[in-house]
Amino acid sequence: MKRKAVFCLAVALQIGFAVVLMTARSQSPDTEKEAALKIQILPEKQLEASSWRNVGFDTPQATLQTFMWAVREQKLDVNEACFDYPAKIGNAESQRQWLQHAKDTATRFRVFAIRKVDKTTIDLKFEVPGWSVATLAQRMTKTTAGWKFDADSGVAEATW
Repeated sequence: MKRKAVFCLAVALQIGFAVVLMTARSQSPDTEKEAALKIQILPEKQLEASSWRNVGFDTPQATLQTFMWAVREQKLDVNEACFDYPAKIGNAESQRQWLQHAKDTATRFRVFAIRKVDKTTIDLKFEVPGWSVATLAQRMTKTTAGWKFDADSGVAEATW
């Protein structure tokens, strides 16, 4: 009798585990393959501060380089133009102070990957030694003026 009870319990656990797995898979928004298709790994290319240019907003990488150029050159107007809603990033004086600090600590940057959220939204994964030891992620939105940083999301440590 004891053997039969143990066997029944083992079968019940296996059935329960299978149901949990099927439920988790059906509730998952993406399969692994679909999730992998949403991430574009970029060629490793580190850009030194001396090479930064105002290259516009046609791609997420271009927007980041334009932003870094604005930091180096202390161009508040271009810095603001990198955001979808510049009014949300703070007043001019706080931005000037931040730009000065950022200029003093950033000497290069590298972009690793782009993760597609939807047709007009991506997450950009990058690093700026001197700003953070962590790899960073910034949500970006495609606007009529090109790719812009999402002022509501802010930069965070990349966990993907």
